[in-house]
Amino acid sequence: MFKRLSSIYQHRKWEIVMLCIIIGIGIFFRTYNFSDWLLFEVDQTYDTRIVSQAIENGIENLPLLGPTAGGGRALRLGPAFYYMEYASALVFGDTPTGHAMLVLIFSILSLPLFYLFSRRYFGIPISLSLLAIFSSSVFLVLYGRFSWSPNVLPFLILLSFYALLRSVSRSETEIKRSRFFLLSAAAIALTSQIHFNSFFTIPAIAIIFLLYKRPRFPVKTWLMAFMIIALVYSPMVLSDISTSGENVNLFLKKISKGGSVPFEDAVRKSIVTIQYNASGYFFVTTGIDRISGKRIKDYGFQNDANLPWRSLAITLIIAELCLIVLAMRKERDADRRDFLVLIFLWASIPFAYFYSLISGNFHFYPRFYLLIAPVAVIFFGFLLQMLHPERHAARRAILAGITLIVLVPNITRIFDHFLSLANPERDEVSVEREDIFPNDKRLTLDEQLAITEFMIDKQRKNGYPIYIATYGEYEPVFWYHLGKQGLFYSDRVNESHLYAEGNYFLIRYPNAKIRSEKEDFIIEDKEKFGALAVYTMTPQETSIDELRQPTKDYKEFLQTSQIRDLATWKTFFNNL
Repeated sequence: MFKRLSSIYQHRKWEIVMLCIIIGIGIFFRTYNFSDWLLFEVDQTYDTRIVSQAIENGIENLPLLGPTAGGGRALRLGPAFYYMEYASALVFGDTPTGHAMLVLIFSILSLPLFYLFSRRYFGIPISLSLLAIFSSSVFLVLYGRFSWSPNVLPFLILLSFYALLRSVSRSETEIKRSRFFLLSAAAIALTSQIHFNSFFTIPAIAIIFLLYKRPRFPVKTWLMAFMIIALVYSPMVLSDISTSGENVNLFLKKISKGGSVPFEDAVRKSIVTIQYNASGYFFVTTGIDRISGKRIKDYGFQNDANLPWRSLAITLIIAELCLIVLAMRKERDADRRDFLVLIFLWASIPFAYFYSLISGNFHFYPRFYLLIAPVAVIFFGFLLQMLHPERHAARRAILAGITLIVLVPNITRIFDHFLSLANPERDEVSVEREDIFPNDKRLTLDEQLAITEFMIDKQRKNGYPIYIATYGEYEPVFWYHLGKQGLFYSDRVNESHLYAEGNYFLIRYPNAKIRSEKEDFIIEDKEKFGALAVYTMTPQETSIDELRQPTKDYKEFLQTSQIRDLATWKTFFNNL
């Protein structure tokens, strides 16, 4: 046995060495200064506060519904992400970093899983090249470095589809096929609760694939699969039972709000959808982003600086799709053909879904590409396969050269991102209002804690309440950190009602103009903390209304009231 293992190791030693190097680089990009540079903003504070209630007061305080979708704090998906985040915080600590470890771990685990998935079809050289791109994709690296529910999609989707392929493979035993099918059912059920993008697409891909394969699992396996799905969705069912279908009604109301007729102006919408998809595939693979977060007007062929890049992206995705269709027609091996069919479905169904979004006048956000990120890299593999690198060393050298060319813009942007965090004053910083990406010059957790400690030091000298005026992305952040130190929200800076006994802080970007309304204050000093500057202010005597805000007039922080109203396991059983 040991001789056999030694023979396998010697035969595949170079593959193992390259795997370790590539995965090691991917881990480095994802973990470098992970905690100090953690992105922690309004969505993260909201999720963290929810999960922290269960950590502090018991698991029964976990909610029955998950993160919101479609804006506001009303319509919700399932709570799978909160439960996973709870496990993360339980193991790694009830801190922003502890909550974010789940995303980091899934991002790291996606690397070997992606390699196993790509090896279902591609040979070792191309699979290693694709893994190098997947490991170093700036898009995937940055989304793997902070806590947000969509960020776990690449891992969960890969797990869902890898297990699905294994479950229908004739090379597997019947027991293994059943086990992989149950794993796939569980992963798909979890994935569908992470984001509406995955809710509408991933189960559809799996169902169509199963109809195509028509696998014959034992009745017991089918029953267990349905039981797993029912268990994963049971919190949502119980929530709607207790609220007379409130969330379901919100969902039905949401999807009934259409924009234009789906097939009205179909040609223009199809062309726009192609551009979004092509640009997303190109962005994930190369790190070159010329469309993310922007609205495409009309047909999108206006003569602007991004048109050549979009044209290149469209050319590449059409070529890749043609190669896949051609491969599907020629392939005779059942497992390899299954891979091709699944990849085709993975590309086409999200395309139809994105078309429906554009028809409904929804904005296309960069995070939507998380749904198709792994398949975008896989698509590129069909271009690389034209080299047939397994035939000759010179072809493998060309493959390595092409891979390096693709890696350069990705790695360049990753290091540029790291430099922007290490030297925030290097470039002017602004908040990306519509999404986390593409603006990657953010306020780090380390800077947030420094600002919080600065305000606490000021407060300790007089014991007065703290009042903050800052950007909407950051106000919940500072109140989260202050709350952890026992200083709780009383009110925001209200210029129509000012108190003599109060610590007033204006938190802005260093070069931002101070609004004229701040004439009610005297700026005592200005302290820079990386991306932000903190102004310590004192109300003008002529603007003071009262000596001190009465405790009875303290306001409740908005996130606190929103979270208090959530249905939890505790409230459900108390209402029985």
